[in-house]
This record gives sequence, structure tokens and C-alpha cells, in this order.
Amino acid sequence: MSTEALLGDVEKVAGVKFDIDVDSLEAGPKLDALIAEKVMGGKLGLRGMGVSWDTVGYGWSPSTSIADAWEVVLKLQGFSIGKVGGSGEWCCSCYGGLASADTAPLAICRAALKAVLQKNEPRQPG
Repeated sequence: MSTEALLGDVEKVAGVKFDIDVDSLEAGPKLDALIAEKVMGGKLGLRGMGVSWDTVGYGWSPSTSIADAWEVVLKLQGFSIGKVGGSGEWCCSCYGGLASADTAPLAICRAALKAVLQKNEPRQPG
């Protein structure tokens, strides 16, 4: 599925604000596809019998694997992550992108995607 389809055809040209609720994105292939393209600069491609990301390789799933999520951290840097008191929830920030989730990889992916999307938002005059 293309990124445009995932975003409901909102992204037509570079720099347009995404109309997407990042906090509602679940861990899995759709979020991994957005991270690969928007954060890591990769594209979905076919290699042999499987699906792979040009930038990182077959089976890459940053929304479920902490090892793969750490590649996102290394790409953007500027992360702060920790577990919230007794809630068991993970909170993450990255360049103004704040996110929380039940797992660290999901919190990292949501914060990274928010940071990249905010960076591409048109500035409001003021």
C-alpha cells in the first residue's frame, strides 16, 4: 500500500501538513512503512521472495522490535525516552514530537513520525 493511500491521499506535495492521528497508529506494517519512507528515507521494494526496505533490509519492524527502533533513534538522534511511573507506559520525545505507548518501540516510532511531520508543516504567519 502506498503512503498516499495510508494517509487518505492527504499528502499531495512536499510540505503539506499530514492529516493523520499518529497516536492512533498501531504497531505493524503500516506504521513501519511510514517510518521507512518518511523518517528513514527508504522505499518499499521487492527482493527475491520477500519484501524489504531499501535502507534497512528484510524483516525490518521498528514498531515492534527495539533493535530496529534503535536505528530510528540513531537516524534522528535528539530522543528522550522513559517509562512513566506506575502506569507501565513508555513516553518518548523527539524534536517536539511527543508520544506514549505500551512499548518502547511504538513510542519511538510515534515520536519520530510526529517530529518529521511537524518539521514539514507550513509555518503560520504571526
